[in-house]
Amino acid sequence: MKSQAKDAATLKRLEARLQLPSVRTSHQQLDQLLADEFLEFGSSGATYDKAQVIKGLLADPESQLPRYATMQGMKVLWLAPDIALVTYRSQKARPGGAPPQRANRSSIWKKMDGRWQMVFHQGTPLERSPDKKKRVQ
Repeated sequence: MKSQAKDAATLKRLEARLQLPSVRTSHQQLDQLLADEFLEFGSSGATYDKAQVIKGLLADPESQLPRYATMQGMKVLWLAPDIALVTYRSQKARPGGAPPQRANRSSIWKKMDGRWQMVFHQGTPLERSPDKKKRVQ
């Protein structure tokens, strides 16, 4: 269990690193953190592979912001000894005083060749609108 706690701390640190401009603007670091079979379901609903995500992050001017988004409530759930699901809520500031963009996020990490790589990521927007206060039942 001690090793799992250490690995959980490592995964939280790696997930947080992906919010840093030094990582988001580095092809080499992104290539190391994302597995070759990486797949993302973006908050827009689109699906992306590793090459598309790296290209998009390198071209995105927001990747250079001091911290892309804040993360709250990060949890690690073990799916297998070397596979973990990391979940958290993100909040990203928007320009012009618009309300922040919030999302539930999940990532699956797999330990391969002695290092952790992300194999899957999904962002689900949490938009609250004054007109949509009704709860779905």
